[in-house]
Amino acid sequence: MMLVRLAAPFFALFLLLAAPPAVTAQNLPPEVQFDLLVQKLASEIKNERWNSALATVEELRDSNTDLPDSFLHFEAQANLNAGNPNAAEQAWIAYVSATGRQGKYYTEALAGIIEAQQSDSYVQMAEGEFMDCGGCPIMVPLNPGVGALIKDDRKTSSFADGLDERTIRKINIEYAFAISKFEVTYAQYKRFIEESGYEPSSNCWVYVSGDKHKVISESIPGRSWRNSFRKVFDNQPVGCINWHEAKAYTAWLSEKTGHVYRLPTYVEWEYATRSGTDSIWFCGNNPDCLDSVAWHRGNYSEFSAPAVGTKNPNQWGLHDTLGSVWEWVEDCYVGFDKFPTDGSAHSAEPECSRIIRGAGFVNPLVEMPISRVIDFKPTNNNWIVGIRVVRELR
Repeated sequence: MMLVRLAAPFFALFLLLAAPPAVTAQNLPPEVQFDLLVQKLASEIKNERWNSALATVEELRDSNTDLPDSFLHFEAQANLNAGNPNAAEQAWIAYVSATGRQGKYYTEALAGIIEAQQSDSYVQMAEGEFMDCGGCPIMVPLNPGVGALIKDDRKTSSFADGLDERTIRKINIEYAFAISKFEVTYAQYKRFIEESGYEPSSNCWVYVSGDKHKVISESIPGRSWRNSFRKVFDNQPVGCINWHEAKAYTAWLSEKTGHVYRLPTYVEWEYATRSGTDSIWFCGNNPDCLDSVAWHRGNYSEFSAPAVGTKNPNQWGLHDTLGSVWEWVEDCYVGFDKFPTDGSAHSAEPECSRIIRGAGFVNPLVEMPISRVIDFKPTNNNWIVGIRVVRELR
C-alpha cells in the first residue's frame, strides 16, 4: 500500500475542510436556544444577578415564543431586585390576572405586589401612564391641544407687574405624545451606560465653592454623571449630561423598546410645562406658589440634587419641570419668532447652540419663569443639566 505524503499547507487545508463546522448557540434550533435562555434566567435568579436576569427576560420576550404565565413571576422578581418596583408590580398583577388563585406562585405574587408598593422608589402611576420596560422612564400621555408660547419682555423687577408687556404666540399641537413624568434618574442613566457600553464625557463643570447666594463652578477632569454632585443616589436626577449624551440615551431607549424616544422640542416642553396655563409659573403669578412645586435657591441649600418627585406636579402630572436640574430640548437656539408653533423642532444646523429650560435647584426665583431660555453648547457638561424625554405616539 502506497502512502501519499501531503505537503504541510495542503494537509492543513485538508484538515480544515474535513473538520465539522463549529457549533455555537446561534446555530442551534430556535427551540433549543429558547430552552438555553430559560436555564440562563433560572441560574441568574438563583445567583441574584438581577441586571443580567433583566437582560435575559428581554431576550426571551424578543424570541417570538409563547411564554408561560410563570414567566411573569420571574420577570417581576428580577425587576423588583434590580430596583424597578413599578415594573415588578405590573408583571405580578399580569401574572395574577392570568392565573387567578390557582397560579403556582399566587401567594408569592401577592406578597411581591405589596413589597413593590412599599419600596422607597415606587411611584403611584395615574391612569394612562406607562413604562415600556423595567427601568424605563414613566411616561405621561398628552393630548393634542393649544397653548401659549411666551416671551417675557417686561422691564419691571416685580413678578406680578407688567404682564401685558409679554409677547404671546399661540401653540397648536395636532398630535398626541408622551413625556416623562420625572427627569431621567441616576439609576436609569446608569443602566443605559452598563447595557450599551456608551462612554460619555469625563470632564464636567461642577460646584467647587460658594453658598446659596453665589455658586462657583469649574470644569474639572474626572468629574462626570457618576459624581456630578457631592452625594449621588439612584432616585436623583442625573447631571453632567451634554446634548449629545442626552441624544444617545434616547437612541438607546428607542432601540431597546422599539418605540421612538427623543428629546422634547422647545414648543413641546413649554406646552407640557405650562399644562394649560399662561401665567409666569404653572402655579400662578405669585412666587410664593413655587415652594410647593419646585426646588430652588430659596428653599434648598444643599449642593446635591434632591430626589425626583418630591414636590407637587403640574396640572398634567409632571414633576420638577421647574427647579431640580435644567433640561435639554431638541432645538437650535434661534429668535423667539422663529420657533415653529406646531411642535416641530428648529434644528437645521448640526452643531448649533442648543437650549436648556426649566432652571435648577441653585437658581433664584427670578431665573425660573417658564419662559426662561438659555442657549448652551451641545458639548457642554454641567452638573445641573439633565434630561427629560418624549416618546412619540403617532
